[in-house]
Amino acid sequence: MAVRFDEVIRALQDENTPLGRSLLRRLSNLGEEERTSLQGAWGGIPHERRRDVLRHLSQMMDADFDMDFSAVTRLALTDLQDDVREAAIEASWADETPTVFNRLMTMATVDSSSSVRAAALSALGRFILAGELGKFDPSLARQAENVAIRLYRQPGADLEVRRRALEAIANSSRPEVRKMIEDAYASEHARMRASAVYAMGRTCDADWGEIALRELSSDDPAIRFEA
Repeated sequence: MAVRFDEVIRALQDENTPLGRSLLRRLSNLGEEERTSLQGAWGGIPHERRRDVLRHLSQMMDADFDMDFSAVTRLALTDLQDDVREAAIEASWADETPTVFNRLMTMATVDSSSSVRAAALSALGRFILAGELGKFDPSLARQAENVAIRLYRQPGADLEVRRRALEAIANSSRPEVRKMIEDAYASEHARMRASAVYAMGRTCDADWGEIALRELSSDDPAIRFEA
C-alpha cells in the first residue's frame, strides 16, 4: 500500500526521519495535486535537508532511469538558498525540456550567486550539444550559445562563470570557439587553462591532440586530469 503523500511531506520535514529510498521514491512521477502539496510545504523542509534530498534524488536517477523527479527539481530551481538551487541544477541533468532550459538561461544570467550562474552554464552545455546533434530546438540552443559567449567575454566576470561558459560553448561548432579556447589556454589562471584543455576535448577536434598529450605531464594536477 502506497504511503499517503501528506505522510511523505511530514517525513521530509522531520529531520529525525532518515531519507530512505522508499521515502524518496514517492517523489517520483508526482500528480498535479501532489505537486501543489509539495510546493506549499517545500519551505517547511529544513534548508540542509532540502539540499540533501536533491543530492539523493540525483544519485537515484543514475541507477534508475524510470524515475522522474522533475516536479521536485523544477521547484528547487527557485529555492531561496544558493546551495539548494545549485543542487537542483545538478539533479536536473536528465530534464532536457524547454521549461528547464528557460529556467537555466535565467539563472545563468541574473542569479545572485556566481556559483549558481556557473552551474547553470555548465548545465546549458548539454542543451548546446543536443542542438548540435539535432536533438534539441536549434534556435534555443543558439540562444544558449550566445549567452555562453557573452558571459565568457564579459569584462570583470567571475572566473568560475567564465570557465563554465567556455566549457559549455565548446560543445558548439561555431567558428569563434577555437579562438576562445586559444585565449583561455594562454590565460594566467591555471583553472582557466584547465577549462581550455577540457574544452579542447569537447570539440572532438584532433588538432588539439598534441597539446593534450603534452599536458598529460603538466605540473598542475587539474590540467593533467583534463588532458
